[in-house]
Amino acid sequence: MKSPRHATVPHAPRRRAPGTGGARAAVAVVAVLAAAYVLSQFYRTSVGVIGPELMATLGLSASALGTLGGSYFLAFAVAQVPVGVALDRFGPRRVSAVLLVVAALGAAVFAAAPDAGVLTLGRGLIGIGCAAGLMGALVVFSRWFEARRFSTLAGLMLSVGGLGALVSTAPLAYAAAALGWRGAFLAAAALTLAVAALVWLVVRDAPPGRAFHDRGRESVAEAARGVATVLGNRELHRLLPLNAVAYASVVAVLGLWGAPYLTDVHGLEAVDAGMVMMGMAVMLMAGSISYGWLAPRLGGYKRPALAGAGGVAAIYAVLGLGLPLGLGAVAALLALAGLLGAYSVLLISHVRGLFPDHMVGRGLTAANLFNFGGVGLVQMASGWIVDAWPADAGAHPPAAYQALLWFLAAIIVLAALVYARARDPLGEAPR
Repeated sequence: MKSPRHATVPHAPRRRAPGTGGARAAVAVVAVLAAAYVLSQFYRTSVGVIGPELMATLGLSASALGTLGGSYFLAFAVAQVPVGVALDRFGPRRVSAVLLVVAALGAAVFAAAPDAGVLTLGRGLIGIGCAAGLMGALVVFSRWFEARRFSTLAGLMLSVGGLGALVSTAPLAYAAAALGWRGAFLAAAALTLAVAALVWLVVRDAPPGRAFHDRGRESVAEAARGVATVLGNRELHRLLPLNAVAYASVVAVLGLWGAPYLTDVHGLEAVDAGMVMMGMAVMLMAGSISYGWLAPRLGGYKRPALAGAGGVAAIYAVLGLGLPLGLGAVAALLALAGLLGAYSVLLISHVRGLFPDHMVGRGLTAANLFNFGGVGLVQMASGWIVDAWPADAGAHPPAAYQALLWFLAAIIVLAALVYARARDPLGEAPR
């Protein structure tokens, strides 16, 4: 199905910059949405550092840990289409605030879980509750700011949100040591409720003087036809495979297997492994804002995205060779993978360029369905791969992690080959 002609026009009409009062309101809105996204990032990578403790205290296997890690992302992905419709119909303020309450409930369930089943339930609720974390913010940005600033703002949001991934490394390891992982998640649940209240009180769906639904609200049938139009966009089809593995290939290491890899293969303690993972998280933050700043100046999304994908695949292939690299070299390669792996921000901006304003929520969340569905499937597959090599005294052999790294490198390369055929809405003429 072809999308409407205007859906592929890369430059939306210019919007007037907010006045002084509007500028202050914009800063407040961005700050609160960033806080919500920090929580989302924390939750999605929080299993990595506490994974060894969960395996030891609750008797989880590697495949069970992979399923636990993936449950957040699969629940998040399943929620994307209905969340996209809700964002376009009801606005990000209402949708984001209500969902954050669901996330807080999920964190409380996770903290009280007696076994793997309840852990997975809690993590799934957290995934649903965080389903509008980034997409809700991006829909707000599409209303408050000019289109040419979108990639910069998206990069800034991803970079700031990376603080959540940062907190889920060494700080979470320290918190779990002091409070226990259950206490740490109860504290996270309370903080999530507080942020939900801030979203409700501070966020506005559109600038002062402009109604969010100034063109009228779509009917349910019109909303459903909009979803079909989005999913039928041929340019989106070329982007989706890389979108499904770009973030998945980074978070599989950062949020799940990086700490066990450093513990089993390089003999690090949990806190030391968390410090190495924190370095990767910091570089992911730096990469997000760098890509967002560079893309408009380079005149396109596709080339830098392909360069980032190739770099991450090469790093994983090198680590997968099992060469006798020192810990410093391994830490540097993981940090570089974090920096280059932030190219997923370019894919988000690419999707934004494919759809008009009234379909932005559905366009972004449709792409995000594949993004987080990919993460969930990759994390589950990663557990199966690692479990193929039996653990000895709780530790998996280097060959298990080498196979995982080669798997991640291979899926990146295959997806990048499909994306290479896509038209760049920022830098290429229509075919």
